[in-house]
Amino acid sequence: MDLRFDSAYVQVVHRQAIELTDAVGTVLTCISGSLWITQHLDKRDVVLTPGEAFTLDRKGVAIVQATADAVLRIDQPRWRRSLWLERWIPRRSIPATTAVRQRMQPA
Repeated sequence: MDLRFDSAYVQVVHRQAIELTDAVGTVLTCISGSLWITQHLDKRDVVLTPGEAFTLDRKGVAIVQATADAVLRIDQPRWRRSLWLERWIPRRSIPATTAVRQRMQPA
């Protein structure tokens, strides 16, 4: 399943896992419960408790698993939202596409 959104709250039950692919820059925030995060080729294991957040910093697959029933907030980075809009909405329908591209270019 391929879902596209800016921000979402997901309820994750104990031992349930969510797989995120190529989600670099995505911010994961634990609202309640406890979450364990591991990323492809990363030796770190990240554990989040309520109020803590982690930004995915590697390409590939990231696994988020609940170590207790949890609520997870997932926030897409602003630059990823712009790329998605530019790719999926025809250019002729958005005259501001050029402005989006200019903001994304390094200074």
